Amino acid sequence: MIRIPLVLLFGALLGASGDPTDPLAASNGEDVNGEEIRIEITPLGPEQEEIDSFVDSLRSGALSPVNGSNWRLLRFRFLNPEKGAIETGSPFRAEGFDYTGNFGFALKGDMEDPAGVIFQILEGQPRPSVSEFLAAVDTVAADPDLGPMLRSGDYQPTRPMPELFYDSSRPEDRVIGVQLLPLKDGLDTKTVGVNFSSNLLVHYAPASPYSPLGGTNCNPPPSQGGSGGGSGEASVTIFLGNTEIWSFHMTRPAASSGQWGSGIELENVKYRGKNLLSQAHAPIQCVLYENNSCGPYRDWNDEENAFVASGRDLAPGIRHAIPSASTILENQNDGGNFHGIAAYREGNEVVLQSELAAGWYRYIPIWKFNVDGTLKAWWGYDAVQNSCTCRPHTHHVYYRFDFNLGDGKNSFYEYNGSMGNWTPTHIAVEDSRDRNDATMRHWRVTDPDSGDVYAIAPGDFFGHHVDGEVDSYGVADAWFLQRKSNEIDDSSAGGWGTGPKLNSFVNGESVDNEDVVMWYGCHFYHNEDDPDFNTTKIVGPRLIPLVW
Repeated sequence: MIRIPLVLLFGALLGASGDPTDPLAASNGEDVNGEEIRIEITPLGPEQEEIDSFVDSLRSGALSPVNGSNWRLLRFRFLNPEKGAIETGSPFRAEGFDYTGNFGFALKGDMEDPAGVIFQILEGQPRPSVSEFLAAVDTVAADPDLGPMLRSGDYQPTRPMPELFYDSSRPEDRVIGVQLLPLKDGLDTKTVGVNFSSNLLVHYAPASPYSPLGGTNCNPPPSQGGSGGGSGEASVTIFLGNTEIWSFHMTRPAASSGQWGSGIELENVKYRGKNLLSQAHAPIQCVLYENNSCGPYRDWNDEENAFVASGRDLAPGIRHAIPSASTILENQNDGGNFHGIAAYREGNEVVLQSELAAGWYRYIPIWKFNVDGTLKAWWGYDAVQNSCTCRPHTHHVYYRFDFNLGDGKNSFYEYNGSMGNWTPTHIAVEDSRDRNDATMRHWRVTDPDSGDVYAIAPGDFFGHHVDGEVDSYGVADAWFLQRKSNEIDDSSAGGWGTGPKLNSFVNGESVDNEDVVMWYGCHFYHNEDDPDFNTTKIVGPRLIPLVW
C-alpha cells in the first residue's frame, strides 16, 4: 500500500479548552495518573483523486470491454494482504455495471501494475452504490411529474429496502429503487424504479412489494441523502505519556472489506507492543421482522451517513471531533456535517465512531480503546421514518475477531460459573456456542507459548446494555473457526436466505493452538413497547486483558 508521508499528532483530542495545540485531555480535564494521552495518525494509501486517475487510465486497458457503453464503477476497495505476508503494492478489487450490455463486472489487480489488471464479468448484479442512488435521484428530479414534488420540499428521496427492483417488462435490466417519503401529513409515499438500462422510470402501485406498508411512521425524518464514501485508511498509535499503549491500522466504513462492508475496520491491533488482533470488524448484518411483516433483509455496513462531528480532518474521512461526536442515537437528527470516522477522548478511552445507513436503518459502529487494555466493540441502532421500523423486529450483527496473540496460534476456552469460581471448557474443534447469562458464560483466548490471556465478555456483564437473545434466524451467539482467507464473511457459503450462514464453515477442524477466528453475534430486539427494551440501543462485547 502506498503511504502518504504525513504524520499528524492527534494532540487535538481536547477537553473543554478547544485549543488544537492542547494534548488529548479527559472530559474532566484530568490526565491519567498525571500523564497525557496522545495519538499519532499517519494517513495511508492513495487518495480518492489518485484512485480516480488510475481508473481513468484503465479505459484503454482492462476497461476496454466496456468502451462505448454506458457504465459506472460502483466501488473500489483495497485488498488486505494474506496474514503474515509482507505488505507490498496497492492490490484492489472494484465492481461496476455496464448498463448497455446489462452485466456486472469486476476489476482485480494492483495500482502499481495497470497492465496486470484483470476484467471479469460477474454472475448476477452487484449491490448499488451511493453514487448510483444519487444518480437515480437526479433522474427522478428531472421527471416532469415527480421533479416538482421533490423541489417543493414536500417529499424526501430515500433508499428503499431492497435497493434493486425488478422490471417485469425488462427482467435483465438494472433498476435502482427510489422512495419519495412525504414530509407533510396527507401525502402518500411514492415508489419508483430508475431503469438505467432503458433510461425509463418504472412506477410501482401501492400494492407492489416495493411499496411501504400502511401504518404509523415513527423515528425522525430522513435527511437529504448525502451518504458519503471514498478512500480513508490510517495508522494509529495511542500513547500514555511516552509509552505506546495501542497501535493499529483503521479503515473507514466506506472502504471496509467484505461483500457488504464491515463498519470501522481494525487491523494489526497491538496492546503495549504485543499482538492482539490481526483484524476486527462486523461483516454480517441482517434483520428479521415478527410475522415477516417486512423483509427479511441482509444489510450493508459500508454506506456512511452524515452525523455531527466538528473539528479538524486528519485524513480522508477521519476527523478529530471536538469535544465529541453526535449521531442520531444522541440527537435524533438524521443529518450532520461529516461522513467517516470521528475520533475523540472520553475519560480514559479513545473513541472511534461513525454512522451508517442501510435503507431506513441507521447503525452506529463504535470502538473504545481504554488505557487499561480493554477494547469495547459496540454497535448502536436507530432508524428514520418508515412504516416498517415501527413494527417489532430483531437486528443481528456479527463481529469477526481474528485473534493474533503471540505468533497467532491460539486456543480458546469457555468459562461458566461465578466471579472467582469458574469452570473452564476447552474448545478443541470448530463449534458454535450460545451465551448463558445464568452462568456468566464468557470466552477466553490464550497464547499457549506466552500464557497471555484476553477475555471476550458479553455486554450483559457490565449492566450498560445486553447483547440480546439468539433465535433460529440468528443461529448462534459465537463461532470458533479455523481461519480461512475466503471466510471474511459468509458470501462464499452460498445458498438462499438473509440470515448468517456461518454454520457451513463448521466442519470439525482443530481450533487448538491454531490460527482461529471468533465470530460474536449480537441481537437487538427493536420494540419500544416491550418492557425489557434495551433503551441504550447499543450491543457489543468487551475484550479484557487478564494476563498480559
